[in-house]
Amino acid sequence: MINSIHISQIPAQWEGRSTYSNDLLYTIKEPMMTSQDCRDYLGRKIKQLQGKLSIEGAAPGHQRRWRNQLEVYEAILKYLYLHKL
Repeated sequence: MINSIHISQIPAQWEGRSTYSNDLLYTIKEPMMTSQDCRDYLGRKIKQLQGKLSIEGAAPGHQRRWRNQLEVYEAILKYLYLHKL
């Protein structure tokens, strides 16, 4: 694991060429979500939260958090259907 290597362990021939471990991480840029992708995602999350809210015996704190998340996702979904001015 690169995080456990100390700088003193790098051979002398590589001095000045070492990098931080974060420089070795590569990221793949995901394509931007379209409006329809966002609607689909929010629809799935809304159904998931509605299913959680139907669970009997869940803690009141969980119920409140799920209800708040549901309201936020529904509001965002309604906003996505508005036409751009």
